Amino acid sequence: MVRLINEIVSGEESDFDEQGNPTSHFELYIRSMEEVGADTWAIFNFIENDCNVDLLKPGVREFVTYNFALAQFGSLEEVAAVFFYGREHLIPEIFSSILRVLEKQKKICPTKIFTFDRPGLL
Repeated sequence: MVRLINEIVSGEESDFDEQGNPTSHFELYIRSMEEVGADTWAIFNFIENDCNVDLLKPGVREFVTYNFALAQFGSLEEVAAVFFYGREHLIPEIFSSILRVLEKQKKICPTKIFTFDRPGLL
């Protein structure tokens, strides 16, 4: 069980970038957001202020608060259900939709495309 948990954590928190360099998923997402001109200020402001949820917009605040509470107080079954179904099932569908839009708009964003279309994700 310990090995399984460690492999899941490692696989979810780290990867390789499009040049094959080790990196975190967070760094990949930030780079890909910057590549398409998305504003990352709110993310860094949240982190720099000790993850103060009061700084977040209402919809984001509820989502983050729910996830923090789940991580701290959820049962093993609740955490597994949200993680495996809620994230692993839905996120590939969301990423596929975004990739179609990027392709249609002929956006040049190799990091974003790599981040969303890396092996094993979709």
